[in-house]
Amino acid sequence: MFQAILPLRGKILNVEKARLDRIYGNNEIQSMVQAFGINISRNEEEINIDKLRYHKIIIMTDADVDGAHIRTLLLTFFFRYAKPLIENGHVYIAQPPLFKVTIGKNTEYLYNEHALDKMLKERGIKSLSLSDKKKSNIKTGDELLELIKNMTTFYNSYNNPILNLYPAVVLRGLVRSNITPEDFDNQAKMTEIVEYLNKYLQDHAKNYNIAEAANYVVSLKYNPENSKYSIQLNTNDEEHVILNQNIIKSSEYKRLKSAYPLIRDFLIEESDGLLLETDAESYEIHSFEKLQKIIDDRGQKGMTIQRFKGLGEMMPQQLWETTMDPSTRTLLKVGIEDAMLCDQLFDVLMGDKVDPRRNFIEQNAVYATNIDT
Repeated sequence: MFQAILPLRGKILNVEKARLDRIYGNNEIQSMVQAFGINISRNEEEINIDKLRYHKIIIMTDADVDGAHIRTLLLTFFFRYAKPLIENGHVYIAQPPLFKVTIGKNTEYLYNEHALDKMLKERGIKSLSLSDKKKSNIKTGDELLELIKNMTTFYNSYNNPILNLYPAVVLRGLVRSNITPEDFDNQAKMTEIVEYLNKYLQDHAKNYNIAEAANYVVSLKYNPENSKYSIQLNTNDEEHVILNQNIIKSSEYKRLKSAYPLIRDFLIEESDGLLLETDAESYEIHSFEKLQKIIDDRGQKGMTIQRFKGLGEMMPQQLWETTMDPSTRTLLKVGIEDAMLCDQLFDVLMGDKVDPRRNFIEQNAVYATNIDT
């Protein structure tokens, strides 16, 4: 029946680094403790949860990186000093929307980039068909939507910082070679893959009008320090790009590999172009960027999109309808495993020790996606 709002000013104290006296003396933490009605302690037995004044404690932060950081700080605090609140299911995370979409008199709130992209694609492909020049393979409706989704995954992978060091034709050759992380330990297998790649590059230079592929040569390299092989790419400019096991293990390469067979018949670089048609219009497609722009422009026609940078940008009625109204809001209940994960990551990434943080970044950089710089 009642909801109370406790404003916290910026990021709360990092309890992982702070002394106990600073934690108990922190204004924001004092405010939370007074509002909850319980004491805090690393010893769970000292916390009397029967005195809890609110049975739903909802963390509501902006839907951006700073908001995620504040949420992690709060979860770490709960896990370290108020764990029974989590164990008894009292801690929740609010889900504020990222976009407000208006079409005519209808308004809809979307909670992430994926939801907006899906809406734009669904509207954009209406009455469209995509085919090869001979129209031997035509996609429309749900089949076209699924194709565009997989093409987006495939072509976005090219632009990822992990993969954009390598020419697209080389990446496609790697996918076709079915190389695995385990192959980098096997000299015979790696020699076979290097031979395949060189033939693939020359074939695509000659038969698929990819002229730059004629300038690429790959060779096998051995690293005695870790007893592993790698692939070196040479160009006419004498540039050397090393492709190692970590690239094949990366999330982006895995996405590229899984999407390739799903779009192979519509691979723009290895065709003389695609046809995108409506009843009244026809477009020749020679790049994915053009295909994407046409569909997105069609999807946005008649649509107004407002992006919320933070909770403070939303009108009170919008905040109520989307994030606070019990009949319409979405809440995520925090489990103890969620808090433990936040606590462990926070200890590594924000703690005093540098070595664990450096090791974590070195080991996991290839798996990173949606990096905010």
